[in-house]
Amino acid sequence: MEKKLIAQGPKNRKSYMVTLPIVWIKQFKLDKTKKVELETIGNKIIISAKKEVPTVATVNAEDAGRHLIKIISLLYRLGVDEIELINLKDMRIIDEIIEQRLVGFEVVSQTKDRCLLKEISTSYSMNFNQIIRRIFLMLLNLAEECYNNVSTKKEPSSLESLDKGINRLTNFCQRILSKEGHKHYSKLPFYYMLCVSLEQIADEYKWLYKNIVENNIKTDAKFIKLLKRANNFLRRLYELMFSFNMSEFSKIDREIFKVQLSIFKEIHNPILVYYLKTLLRRFSSLANIVFSINYEV
Repeated sequence: MEKKLIAQGPKNRKSYMVTLPIVWIKQFKLDKTKKVELETIGNKIIISAKKEVPTVATVNAEDAGRHLIKIISLLYRLGVDEIELINLKDMRIIDEIIEQRLVGFEVVSQTKDRCLLKEISTSYSMNFNQIIRRIFLMLLNLAEECYNNVSTKKEPSSLESLDKGINRLTNFCQRILSKEGHKHYSKLPFYYMLCVSLEQIADEYKWLYKNIVENNIKTDAKFIKLLKRANNFLRRLYELMFSFNMSEFSKIDREIFKVQLSIFKEIHNPILVYYLKTLLRRFSSLANIVFSINYEV
């Protein structure tokens, strides 16, 4: 949509205006008493309406069934500010969801079969990239703990809590993207995919360790070596995310592919093969997301 600039003021101190679409004005209930957010990004100006009334959603817990956690998490990531739950039979589920997934949310009212979840203590002034860096560091710690526990046969001390922390922060980052957007708004979908990718990699490490323990799988030196190399790929992708280099990206991409091809020759247990292959595919996907975020045309 093109708009003509309208000059205003004296000749030597002119400013320029454009009119805003009336449909947009009506949609967000704006008038001359309201304010909008204005942000300059390169050669673009972004004007955003401030929502004064929080978004609200109602969920029938009975209808949602086993998908209740998934639905609440989705609404949270989409930026909903109040979630009303009706026909709720077990409050313990809600306590668990809040603890593990909903940064800044609390139960503000509760009856026998109903409760209201509301955002009460979240600051969106936090730097998005700083949170992403924190998630990467937590993921690196989780990967290292998984490696140490598998190689030394020790019980994990913080693997579960690291996974829960990563879930909380990736959910929070997705919520920020939904509510506030991103200064590189054309790449917003890639940032959302980045959050998904980091959470999935954390899950792969958790499931890898869990299956080794539950199935009493013996791991040999070749597997331990490949797992250590996988962890090294993750660290290099973390460094690449915040200091992108095309040569390093190409090198990582080639090396991940070569290691994927070597797994069948090195590892004979099908469960270990599956999880290592899946982990490396996740790394390959993460590498492409990091490339998409950092590559400038």
